[in-house]
Amino acid sequence: MRRVVAGMVALVVAALVWAPEGVAQANTARPHPKRKPWPITVTVRTVPAIPGVHLTFDGRSLVTGAGGTASYTAEHNFDKHSITLQDTTFERPDRRYRFVRWAGQRDPGQAYQPTITGLPMRVNTTVTVAFAVQYRLTGQFVDDTGKAIPMNDGTVAKIKRDDGTILDLPATGSVWLDGSVPVYHRSTLRSVDVSYSVQSVTIAGSNVVDAGRQRFEPARSTTVSVPLRFHDLTIRARRALTGGAARSTAVVMFPDGSSRTVPLGPDGTAVLTGIPAARTG
Repeated sequence: MRRVVAGMVALVVAALVWAPEGVAQANTARPHPKRKPWPITVTVRTVPAIPGVHLTFDGRSLVTGAGGTASYTAEHNFDKHSITLQDTTFERPDRRYRFVRWAGQRDPGQAYQPTITGLPMRVNTTVTVAFAVQYRLTGQFVDDTGKAIPMNDGTVAKIKRDDGTILDLPATGSVWLDGSVPVYHRSTLRSVDVSYSVQSVTIAGSNVVDAGRQRFEPARSTTVSVPLRFHDLTIRARRALTGGAARSTAVVMFPDGSSRTVPLGPDGTAVLTGIPAARTG
């Protein structure tokens, strides 16, 4: 009887020791020790770098610092998180900002929305929020010597943005213009300065600038000095037969239909300086 029991024990031990290839042995695997939680940080970066931008992360307030970044740190988790941009437009003394888009968010359909959702906290992540920057631009109109030329509200000035958009440049006062805009290329957002060219300045129906010749960038200077082309006009009135003075005045006609009566001197002449293209009648 003892020999039988001993033989059965030997068979059981052998069965436990041997197992076919690819089959795990019972009761030999050690359980993996529980890993301690570790911190994960989500960073929000503004382009360009703008301090004082207000956001919320899952409802908690964040404000970008001097470098234009804000961050939130929590333990690693498998939840979905959200970030909301509180300031989609805001103004500073010398410029104002307009939200354009995000980069680095998980859902491409949320790129142009103030709120992005579904953000994980499994690895450290950076998302970027980009703004267009506008500057208050003032136009100054001068003659070929640099002397300022008084302008009236009837003067029409046109400028063209580098994307082909035509805009008005007021004859007096100032206008907000995009100075830099975000460009998304190869999954990266960066700010690019916007340039403009002066297309026309219409006075009395005549364009007094060379279209496209003068370019400027509001991000570099908030004042643009526009030189205008004016001409001197000499009027001589003579009688066809005697050659003497024919009249005491002449009428100058401008392309917009307006006119100006000019007194002639004793010799039947008058010289007008600083006028746009015109004809006499």
